[in-house]
Amino acid sequence: MKKNKTLLIVILAFVLLMGGAYVLYDKLSREMADAVRPYDIYAFARTELAGRMDKAAARGELHTEQPFVIQVPARLLELGFTSGEPVLVQGIIDAWFYEDGEIVVVDYKTDYAKDAAQLAEKYGRQLDYYELALEKLTGSRVKEKVIYSFCLKESIFLQKWEMGSCF
Repeated sequence: MKKNKTLLIVILAFVLLMGGAYVLYDKLSREMADAVRPYDIYAFARTELAGRMDKAAARGELHTEQPFVIQVPARLLELGFTSGEPVLVQGIIDAWFYEDGEIVVVDYKTDYAKDAAQLAEKYGRQLDYYELALEKLTGSRVKEKVIYSFCLKESIFLQKWEMGSCF
């Protein structure tokens, strides 16, 4: 337990110092730095998902802040369009890594949620786009899509998007 307490103190100090440094160098507002909750970061660091990400990082197979632009048929946007007219979707993937030759994509969420189902419903399509983008970008299969909720302090595993013949 002493080792975990020491690790917690080191993580908390680092997060607090980095928040101050980012404010000093105008990379983060004071309000944003004050919103960082170091214990939430520590809680995430103790998850099985963080352990898997750490192993991928050690192999040089963890990627963060991956920008993408993909073309999808308008009907897939869930905005009431029925056309197959191409639409560009762009975004930034929080993190993804290789595991056993396949991809695991991770999206961090900090908003309040009453349960995992609420976040899966709200952000599922967003991760579907990440899946599509990464499979096109890398040529590798996405085997797992995960939302990590800092509010719920849990990993939420989403189903594989079965697009069928939608393209």
